[in-house]
Amino acid sequence: MAHSAVGHDDHHHPQSFFERWFFSTNHKDIGTLYLGFSFIMFVIGAFMSVLIRLELAQPGIQYIRPEIFNQLTTVHALVMIFGGVMPAFVGLANWMIPLQIGAPDMALPRMNNWSFWLLPVAFSLLLLTFLLPGGAPAGGWTLYPPLSLQGGYNVAFTVFAIHVAGISSIMGAINIIATVLNMRAPGIDLLKMPIFCWAWLITAFLLIAVMPVLAGAVTMLLTDKFFGTSFFNAAGGGDPVMFQHIFWFFGHPEVYIMILPAFGVVSEIIPTFSRKPLFGYQAMVYATAAIAFLSFIVWAHHMFTVGMPLGGEIYFMFATMLISIPTGVKVFNWVSTMWRGSLTFEAPMLWSVAFVILFTIGGFSGLMLAIVAADFQYHDTYFVVAHFHYVLVTGAVFALIAAVYYWWPKWTGRMYSEKWAKVHFWWSIVFVNLLFFPQHFLGLAGMPRRIPDYSVAFADWNLISSIGAFGMFATPFMMAAILLSSLRNGEKAEARSWEGARGLEWTLPSPAPAHTFTTPPTIRPGDLAHDDIAQPTSDRLYQSDSQIHGIEQQRQRAKRTALWRRDRSMSETPATTPSRSAGLPRLIGVAVVVFLLTFSLVPLYRIACEKVFGVRLERGPGSEASTGAASGKRTVRVEFDGGVNSRLPWSFHPEQLTMDVVPGELNEALYFARNDSQQAVVGSAVPSVAPARASGFFSKTECFCFTAQTLQAGETRDMPVRFIVDPDLPPEIRTITLSYTFYRNDALSDRLAPAATSEGAHAAP
Repeated sequence: MAHSAVGHDDHHHPQSFFERWFFSTNHKDIGTLYLGFSFIMFVIGAFMSVLIRLELAQPGIQYIRPEIFNQLTTVHALVMIFGGVMPAFVGLANWMIPLQIGAPDMALPRMNNWSFWLLPVAFSLLLLTFLLPGGAPAGGWTLYPPLSLQGGYNVAFTVFAIHVAGISSIMGAINIIATVLNMRAPGIDLLKMPIFCWAWLITAFLLIAVMPVLAGAVTMLLTDKFFGTSFFNAAGGGDPVMFQHIFWFFGHPEVYIMILPAFGVVSEIIPTFSRKPLFGYQAMVYATAAIAFLSFIVWAHHMFTVGMPLGGEIYFMFATMLISIPTGVKVFNWVSTMWRGSLTFEAPMLWSVAFVILFTIGGFSGLMLAIVAADFQYHDTYFVVAHFHYVLVTGAVFALIAAVYYWWPKWTGRMYSEKWAKVHFWWSIVFVNLLFFPQHFLGLAGMPRRIPDYSVAFADWNLISSIGAFGMFATPFMMAAILLSSLRNGEKAEARSWEGARGLEWTLPSPAPAHTFTTPPTIRPGDLAHDDIAQPTSDRLYQSDSQIHGIEQQRQRAKRTALWRRDRSMSETPATTPSRSAGLPRLIGVAVVVFLLTFSLVPLYRIACEKVFGVRLERGPGSEASTGAASGKRTVRVEFDGGVNSRLPWSFHPEQLTMDVVPGELNEALYFARNDSQQAVVGSAVPSVAPARASGFFSKTECFCFTAQTLQAGETRDMPVRFIVDPDLPPEIRTITLSYTFYRNDALSDRLAPAATSEGAHAAP
């Protein structure tokens, strides 16, 4: 274009293949490397999924041993998430962000090269675990202990692979933030950037925030395995549930790390093929920021079944539902952009419309999982598998495919066969729904996930799902054939490859030169993708590209005239010009309001339950009263006592004599028991609470008195009791005594005696 610096010839010596692809710091080459690596990882991950579905096509163990099946499910997820989706979007960011903001390259080009080449190292470490004794990791991609620690050296390989991939992600995120904040061309303010750049800017901050959290979690796994720590070992005082909290504090933002760039892609494509500006540009920016913020405060909806307090469940349920609001804003704006637009359905638009529809299905199933009562039914079933595959495959992966079809002419200068691209689309739509939609029914019927065998009752839907998987496996090869064929036989692409395309990247020739925007471009009307943000002047009118048809020239002239008149009237009344500097305070204000709203929903829900249904939530253990918030500074002394009757040869006593507790808080006390006899004895404890009036306000949530206790000869045991004193305890009661008396359980003890005698007889020489 006449007004843009489109690049210059490379005056340096010709680069060899090795120099260009291994040492390049050019953002276009590195973006291509990311996309190529991602394609390889997608093929590897898809092959694993075909093996998984081959085993699940029929009930019974067919082809794959259970331990190999678990390894495939674990590595499949790690490869697809960290090796497929994330690097692909980083590749798009490398290619397009400098072109969209008028930057000559990424801000840190050498670090850009380094961040890519860490990825092959990371996934070589991960895939090499299949060759280790004991095989690859088999504890699921969430790496929950203690199962994830049962392997051998694969634990170390997996942890180091995650560390290296995480370093790559953090370096890439830093580079994107530095590029967007410091290298925009003059005239491109933050609220004039394309939505794709905004989506990646917010995603980069998410990456920097949560990747160190994952690194800390897997490092603690490593030290538990090899260095004797007990972060997640209950026998050593650790808590395996703590790992779940740490992991999902990373894991839920990770979902949005994969989907926010997809939102950005779709927000570029739909306006192009609707031939309209994006509806609600600023609302899209604020919605993206709101989604990112909310992603940090909803992690425990993955953990409703671990036994968290009722107040926590209610909070995380409502906070999770809140995410549907900014997400709904996006869907509404995409539909509004298409409304009364001059629509055409080329391949990128088909994939984008499919994204909107199918991602919405995944969003609705996510809302179902946010409901605590429903989640207890759906948790760890194939309903969850269907949900996140609709989000990530028909969401993130479909957006990736749309992006490649959309920008391929700009990258290569060649148009692909539209007919075969549509065949690829319809093939994928049919088989992806065959693959994942039946899994909703399997989950609702109760089929657990991560199992190689299942009841014959689930056979039909599993067979249909497997047929879908076999068909989907062909799609990456179809796409590769279509695109590679275009390099040889495709028509030459114009600078503005799509009639409705707008943005700085479309002012460049196709293919984009190796070096672009070596001098800052001059922003003219029509260059930017949003009509409401262009700033033309009367002496700097945009001259259309000669390749644009006459009707498009007339449309641009009409727009230029309207913009010039509007800007002249605005310059005469500067007081009415909206302040762009107000954007950040608005964004912060929205975030604060949404955050406060999530907390206010808990007491509102409690009030509604009390007034409408007559249910008092605070009376149960684990409710808000259980946090002690309603009890103030009042304390109650609990005294402990214990003993045995004369027929039980045990020693039994409390390990603490008194404890000052706050009503409403969960407390734990320990009793010590030892079998002083020479044979196994079974005892049963009978509790007593004094004074009698206090018994109705003293609740035991865990107690050894609930079941009979068996101690072998000479065995010792610490027996915990967890209890809550009700905040409604009468104020005159200041001391409560909890005592236990153990009695010999004759029936169970007598059953043990013959078994012990028989074992002794067999052991005798």
